[in-house]
Amino acid sequence: MRTLLSIDAVVVLSGGVLTAFVGVTGLIKQLAADRCLPSVLLQRNHTFDTHHWIIFSFFLLTVSLYLMSNGDVLVLSGVFAIAFLMVLIMFALANMRLKFSRPRLPRAVSIGWTGALFGYGVMLLGVLGNIIADPSTIYYFGLYLLFFFSVIYLNFSRLRILKVMAFFVRQVMRVEGCRRNVGMYRNSTPHVCAPFSFRAFPLRWFMCST
Repeated sequence: MRTLLSIDAVVVLSGGVLTAFVGVTGLIKQLAADRCLPSVLLQRNHTFDTHHWIIFSFFLLTVSLYLMSNGDVLVLSGVFAIAFLMVLIMFALANMRLKFSRPRLPRAVSIGWTGALFGYGVMLLGVLGNIIADPSTIYYFGLYLLFFFSVIYLNFSRLRILKVMAFFVRQVMRVEGCRRNVGMYRNSTPHVCAPFSFRAFPLRWFMCST
């Protein structure tokens, strides 16, 4: 009996892990295709025709969460519960948002304000209950949420970041060029070198979205 239970547990856990990898691969693939994540994640393995970078990234992510929580099953289940409830909260918020922005949009299934607010409130109570039961779960959830938001923000702002890097490189090259000119013409014509200045930094790069 113990052997059968052990085999059943291994099969069930293997199915859960496989389902998680399949679901995450499809999600990250779509996010990368929409340019929310780096396009390098779309590369395929020529042998197995799989998105190997997505699989490796998710594996490292899960291993890091396991190591950070010291293998505490209660913490891991709490983080999973909060993440799942937050997804449901996003559904409720998206539903209410569409009621304002696209009220005449044809829908196969329609729900009123009462149902949307009730679902939002129930899910919010579920999140608060999990946080009260184990406050450490919000720390791990917030840490990984901040990491994902940072990756997405950097991917959206890569053009601005490259412009900032190019600005500083030009400034450094200008200063170095001035120093060389001063060394070459020190005994002849005086040369005035413009100092490094942040006043020329175009703040508009971070003030507009394009």
